[in-house]
Amino acid sequence: MSMNGAEVSYASDSSVRVIKGKGINSAPTRFGLLSIGLGVVCGLCQALIWQEEVLEHTPLIVALLAFVLIVLIQAAVTYFAARQMARNIKALQESTEALAAGNLDAPINVECSCEVGTLADSFRHLVGRLNANLRRKNMIAHSDALTGLPNRAVLTHLLECLAAADMPGSVMFIDLQGFKKVNDAFGYRAGDQLLRDVGRRLARVGFAREISQLEWGVSSFGEFERRPPADLTLARFAADQFVVLLPGVVDVDHCERHAKGVLQALTLPFDIAGTEFTLSAHLGIARVPIDSRDPSEILYFADLAMVAAKTERKPWRFFCSALSDGAIDRSRLESELRQALEHGDIELHYQPQVDIRTGRLCGVEALARWPHRLRGMISPAVFIPIAEQAGLMATLGDHVLRSAVQQCAAWQRAGQPRRVAINISAAQFDDPHFVRDALATIADYGADPHLIEFEITESMAMSDLPAAQQNLIFLREAGVQIAVDDFGTGFSNLSQLARLPFTTLKVDRSLIEGIGCSPKGEVLVKTIVSMAEGLGYTIVAEGVETADQRAWLEAHGCHVHQGFLFAQPMPADQIDQWAQHHSLDGMIGRLQRLSERRPRAPSLALISSAS
Repeated sequence: MSMNGAEVSYASDSSVRVIKGKGINSAPTRFGLLSIGLGVVCGLCQALIWQEEVLEHTPLIVALLAFVLIVLIQAAVTYFAARQMARNIKALQESTEALAAGNLDAPINVECSCEVGTLADSFRHLVGRLNANLRRKNMIAHSDALTGLPNRAVLTHLLECLAAADMPGSVMFIDLQGFKKVNDAFGYRAGDQLLRDVGRRLARVGFAREISQLEWGVSSFGEFERRPPADLTLARFAADQFVVLLPGVVDVDHCERHAKGVLQALTLPFDIAGTEFTLSAHLGIARVPIDSRDPSEILYFADLAMVAAKTERKPWRFFCSALSDGAIDRSRLESELRQALEHGDIELHYQPQVDIRTGRLCGVEALARWPHRLRGMISPAVFIPIAEQAGLMATLGDHVLRSAVQQCAAWQRAGQPRRVAINISAAQFDDPHFVRDALATIADYGADPHLIEFEITESMAMSDLPAAQQNLIFLREAGVQIAVDDFGTGFSNLSQLARLPFTTLKVDRSLIEGIGCSPKGEVLVKTIVSMAEGLGYTIVAEGVETADQRAWLEAHGCHVHQGFLFAQPMPADQIDQWAQHHSLDGMIGRLQRLSERRPRAPSLALISSAS
């Protein structure tokens, strides 16, 4: 932007403007002096003409001709002076009309040291300031305010120009992995700084360009130009997503080289608050005209390819028609999920939590299930991401909360009180009315708050620590239990986490899976168990699937287990039967262990033989 340049130009011309229109340069002064001079000349000439000596020797006709000539000369000089001023005024008028018509490049061809010249200088300064402001406004409109990269409007314009010129190219959709954890752990300012660093890193390291060298598709005044892009551009698309437009690049090898460059740029460490982090990304690539010529469609296809890469756990993925078919099916599922929520078709299954010291059921976790009339039971791994992207998590979470609390109250009235753990989504927890509404739901169904446990993740608790602390204190004062779900997978500040009124830590299944094959993972589990005991938390192991995992956890002090080793999630009406059988099995197992530990008395046969 040349705002500073415009101001300098304004300052440098101000000295000229002081001279113009003053003293001899004033129009009244000039015309006055001109009239005085011409009047003196005419008077002298007339005096000479009418003197007798002159008249005696000069014919009358000559004297008259001389008088007329003097008058004409005076008139001509005055006319040409006025004409020059009128010409300058006309030029200034034309420049003003051009300015009003939007032509800010029209020159102001007025060179005069009188007041008209001063007015022309004022117009030049005005136009210069307008141009600078317009340039700045256009550049702000076309750049991302946070990273300084081209924004989505620039990207769409360049894609339209690419298609209009019938030019091939590729679109690379970049979705950062690991950004949310940094944002949750260190706050939004650190997250914003990380995005700025990522933008510069991708431009400089990934594509060997400065941000100013990227293709913007705009004129010097920041106005869009209808021409094909001459170079690649890197735009921030949304949140932690970036898009690269590669004009002229369609072959797979070339696209993959760029993809590798992007991933290598992100593997270099970023410094956030004195801590080094590395990021990864999933990339989706769509090509023009192979996949589509439509700008909005090609972006959509690149996004679909990125989602497929994330789902398949691949670094990048090229678009194909099968992905489009899958997107159509996903859209249909989203519509059907909305209907299922409206009609209350989402069911709850309950997975037991077992105290292996007694073999008894000590609680259950409520898990959403979707019995589809045509597709059968749809896994939460399928419909939960759809609900998140469609903005349905708050509705789904409210349905799960009400259904689980209602079932807890039903068990309580039947004389089988059970602690019910309920997963709370971020959309619910961020609602300022969540605590009020949740406690009202518990009261409406008559459930004992001490039998209700809300599970939240580390990132939810740390995203807004003061608000989270206040909400959790209110819930604990009402008697509700609070569990940290998936503990051990985030970047939580443990000193801050310890200030929150949790009652339970649930060790993430990824750590449990490492028991027996990952010594470092085992050390982490031991540390978490020891920390939980020291802080007075109940510790629950999620995803226990083998007897070896169970034995190891029991040996290291973790006694509440949940996983397929004990039971899969089941409808509420099967919990009683499962609990009865499991309690009987546990009693038999304890008797067997006790009998194995007691010293055996010598048999009668041995006594008789000894005697």
